[in-house]
Amino acid sequence: LLTPEKVTIENIPDIADVNNLITQLMNMGVSVTRNGVGCYTFQANEINLDYIESDGASYIDTGIIPSATTRITARFKLATAAAVNRAERQYVFGTYDIENGGAESRVQFYYGGSDSGQRAFAGFGASTQYAAITPDADEHLVTMNADRVVFDDAWTKTFDSIVFTNPRPIYLFACNEDGSVDHYSNGLQIEAVSVYDGNTRIARFVPAIRKMDGAVGMLDEDSGTFHVNQGTG
Repeated sequence: LLTPEKVTIENIPDIADVNNLITQLMNMGVSVTRNGVGCYTFQANEINLDYIESDGASYIDTGIIPSATTRITARFKLATAAAVNRAERQYVFGTYDIENGGAESRVQFYYGGSDSGQRAFAGFGASTQYAAITPDADEHLVTMNADRVVFDDAWTKTFDSIVFTNPRPIYLFACNEDGSVDHYSNGLQIEAVSVYDGNTRIARFVPAIRKMDGAVGMLDEDSGTFHVNQGTG
């Protein structure tokens, strides 16, 4: 549907999943006209990719394997202010390895529910920190390295000293747990993610559309590499 030409589709079912996808297209700037029951015309002549929103079955493999000197900054927001239940997690980014060396080694940031309410969780190496939050649809900025995590300059948590090894690349919108996808995010919007090795930026991921086929993904502005959705959504 991401074409500047008008595309008319008939027999579109009136169900929640399909209506949500239509809403996401409208939020991106796609012109949507309802011609009648189950019939819509789409035209993507003015796409707005200020963000990409996850749908619960999508993720981006950055290809970046973290180290003890990795630093990540991410600008994101939730589509709604709805609470996250205990069984779900809204991952901004994540990689988690317990197979190599027998020790947990992670780089992750996500929203999640708990017995004590809504929390933001951050992990680096074998250390995890969390803080109470109130879910909202505002834009947020998180910065994290091996020493600390800073959230909107509102709070800072310090990680324990660690010995870090993790051969798994970092995922966006999900967590790479021992090579498998864990906890797809649903309704999370990412505007930009930058990855550093120490003070040197090695990647900056921003939403983009690949012109040759209309695929939506994340472009690494530093390398020019386009990363497509690796999930099924």
